Amino acid sequence: MLMKNAKIFYIQNLFTIVEKIIKDSSEKETIKLSVEGDEVGYVSFMVVNNMLEIRHTVVYPEFRGKGYGKTLVDSAINVAKSRGLMVTSSCSYADRILSEK
Repeated sequence: MLMKNAKIFYIQNLFTIVEKIIKDSSEKETIKLSVEGDEVGYVSFMVVNNMLEIRHTVVYPEFRGKGYGKTLVDSAINVAKSRGLMVTSSCSYADRILSEK
């Protein structure tokens, strides 16, 4: 659910469009991934004290097994890099992706 005065940014990817929604009611941010008009999942994170914490990664069941979860986590990592932040995670899936880096 979008909060009032939410800012929306679009990031172009080779095969997807990622929609980043910043909710101004809290520090929580969400990146939603859409492919050919279908929302396939999202990753949520918070920024606290120069640290971006990935909190939750979701890929809807019908879209699993296609690498979309990794795309979402990589998008959050790219946000952290663009802001000069360190990355941490309380999401087990994101932990696995981060351990590969």
